[in-house]
Amino acid sequence: MRYSLIDMLILIFSIAIGAFLGHLVEPFLPAEVRPAAKVVGAVAVYLAVVYPIYRGFKFFPMILPRCPCCNKFQQGFHFTHAWPRVTYRCPTCNGEFVIWHTGKPTADERWDKPVLALKWPYAFGRYKRLKKPEPASPPYSEPAARSPQG
Repeated sequence: MRYSLIDMLILIFSIAIGAFLGHLVEPFLPAEVRPAAKVVGAVAVYLAVVYPIYRGFKFFPMILPRCPCCNKFQQGFHFTHAWPRVTYRCPTCNGEFVIWHTGKPTADERWDKPVLALKWPYAFGRYKRLKKPEPASPPYSEPAARSPQG
């Protein structure tokens, strides 16, 4: 798991704003849920803020995926292409795979390597393995009518 200074600043900012919002809402809540208002506010602000910040500044997620080739977690990968289509090389098996940081591959994807898509919440590194889409079949046409032979 990669946790940098930027991640920590986003977390601290979210906790501060969420606690402030929870404090503002506390008088209107029942006594049983008042202690949880600040925590719920901090989590809600973090989940609302982290996705646009990571996507907007093109940060890499905190949690890297398991290598689809050797199925092992790695401390880090070598990456060879830029955002949004990043090609990763596993240091253990030297296998390559592609992660689409926008969530969807474009039409020019080659599908010669395993393809993963990053899902929400972006910072936590939830990945989904994608399969090559089936080619579009030609439209069905009725067989031509036979002419009577007489």
